[in-house]
Formats: sequence, C-alpha cells, structure tokens
Amino acid sequence: MASVTLTTLRTRVRERADMVGSSFVSDAATGLDAWINEGNQKLHGMLVEAMGEEYVSSSTSLTTVAGTGTYAMPSGFYKLYGVDLTYQGDTYSLRPYMRAERAAYTQDEMVLRGPPRYSIVGGNLKLLPTPQIVMS
Repeated sequence: MASVTLTTLRTRVRERADMVGSSFVSDAATGLDAWINEGNQKLHGMLVEAMGEEYVSSSTSLTTVAGTGTYAMPSGFYKLYGVDLTYQGDTYSLRPYMRAERAAYTQDEMVLRGPPRYSIVGGNLKLLPTPQIVMS
C-alpha cells in the first residue's frame, strides 16, 4: 500500500468537508492534524482488534551499557509482548517486575535470582537490577 502524506490527508479532509480554502479549522496540532491523528489511532485500534495483536508486531534489539538500567523504547512503540536477553550464548525470557518489587532487586541478588526483570516506565524499558555488564 502506498503511503499518504499529511499534506494529502489534509487536502482530502478539506475536500470531504467542503472546506477547501477555508481557514475556519487550522492545520495546527490542535486543529485538523489532531483530528487526523485521532482517526489514525482509532483505525489502528480497530485493525489490532480485528486482526490480532501480531498484525502490527515488530522487534528491536539493544545492547546494555554497564551501569545503565533505563533504555528508550523505539519510536512508534505500541505494546510490549516480552523481553528476551542473550548472555554468553544463552537466551532468557525476562519476567516483568511489579512496582512494589522495584526496591527488592540489587546487583548481588541477580546472582541468586537470575536475569534482571523489566518494566515499562513512561516511554522507557527499565531493567532491575541495573546491569553492571554488557548484555544484548
């Protein structure tokens, strides 16, 4: 399917609303663009509901930095299905941690409890305990 530019969408909306050349509704983020984005979000939700969550699934990779436990999610992030960690050739499916558990994990406990756990905080993936080694 060919992509459609925002300029083309604006033109199509104004044609359908019989508002070509009108400045009654601005193109700004609080005007026409906001309605276009809202419609896009609703369409996206309907497609996911009708076709299943895998309809829009994708994956990404990252390598940890020693001493860093928070990593930005990729642009366009919608929902997290899971986190897999590869360390020394072995792959582990990480488990999420709940907010009440956030203080329970320290680096020393990683040896006892296994791989770190994760949580989505805002637009970031947070690993606990904070890895002190490089992992991917």
